[in-house]
Amino acid sequence: MKLLPYLLLFLLSIPAIAVAGDDFNFDDLEEFEKKDFEWGGYAELKYDHLNLNRDSLLYRLVDSNDDQISTDHLSPTLQLFGSYSRSITKFHWLLEATGTLDENDWDDSADLFEAYITIQPSSNFTIDVGKKVFRWGTGYAWNPVGFVQRPKNPNGPDLAREGFIVASSDYVRSFDGLLKTVSFTPLLLPIYSEINEDFGVIDHLNVAARIYFLFLDTDIDVMFFAGNSKSDSLGLDFSRNFTTNFEIHGELAWFSGYEKQIVDDAGNLITEKSSQVKALLGLRYLTENETTLIAELYHNGTGYSQKQMDAFYSLANSALEAYEQNNENKLVRKALGVSQQGYVSYAPMQNYFYLKVSNKEPLDILYLTPSITGIVNLEDGSFKLTPELLYTGFDNFEIRLRASLYTGSAFSEYGEKRNDHKFELRLRYYF
Repeated sequence: MKLLPYLLLFLLSIPAIAVAGDDFNFDDLEEFEKKDFEWGGYAELKYDHLNLNRDSLLYRLVDSNDDQISTDHLSPTLQLFGSYSRSITKFHWLLEATGTLDENDWDDSADLFEAYITIQPSSNFTIDVGKKVFRWGTGYAWNPVGFVQRPKNPNGPDLAREGFIVASSDYVRSFDGLLKTVSFTPLLLPIYSEINEDFGVIDHLNVAARIYFLFLDTDIDVMFFAGNSKSDSLGLDFSRNFTTNFEIHGELAWFSGYEKQIVDDAGNLITEKSSQVKALLGLRYLTENETTLIAELYHNGTGYSQKQMDAFYSLANSALEAYEQNNENKLVRKALGVSQQGYVSYAPMQNYFYLKVSNKEPLDILYLTPSITGIVNLEDGSFKLTPELLYTGFDNFEIRLRASLYTGSAFSEYGEKRNDHKFELRLRYYF
């Protein structure tokens, strides 16, 4: 009940806009009428095999005492999305159910990624209330300005992500001249027990907004986040197509008083608080022979420096040596707790380079798209390569085969992963 006054105040404070009249009649074009109820989705079966890196710190820290660790997994997934429209109201949903079968067990889950109501009293004004995914930012692998969304997995940036419960609106205006379009998207993000509690500190109501401009054929966004659940943040992004086959994009984000858990020289976990910057610069280029290149440089100011990562690796190594010599697991438990503070997350360090090269139908092989993706940690020189083959020669059906190969020295990000390579086969049917 705490949220109701805030939501009412937010919705009532938005200026009333008259409902747009019916200017056109499509009676003679019934085939183009939108259906009240629309739905779709896919069913997928994935098999993956892991080759464990038993000498790595993460394997020794997490898995070395597990005699039944699984290296082969079979995972079915069902994703459903849809919408139902009535008058000026529309309901959207996205549901994903997945399971994993291995040599030891079966595990499954069902998640409601999106479920929200859109009210559109006019063609340029909408209100959204419910669980919704926002996609702020122009980056492909990372989004520094994604203040109100879950982080992308750079290994699968197109995968669906779960949204947050919000109340938002969107107002759009178009103009003649150098400035073509402006839109304003304010939102409320409540963080309470069982409501978005995995976003940040609970018992707070946060606000955020994005202003979009289409100026001189350049997409520009300015956004901010303010509240006590996370650091106050300010962001800017852009995207510009210089030609039909060449685009550049970038993002810049500033975080005020960002709190980071680090390991000090004595091996203790302490909190470091400071303002930080994240930045991304990238390009997308399509060649005449249908080869697409996506390249991005990413600076993660909230990540760990090489010195800070070395302190964590040293703590983990000392803990494992103590356990192996004296069967003392106190330090192991401490190192495990520290690792969960972000040291093993996606892009935990500060500087990365991303490159993806794909070619559509090489050598006139119809429906085949090979690609290779590389992610390089510019701090420690370790990297990951992901070659992939995608085949779409059957109606509504795709076959995807890929490998993930990790390379790096000791005490480096990809050198200390729990596995040194992974193979995947995905069969997906769209309906």
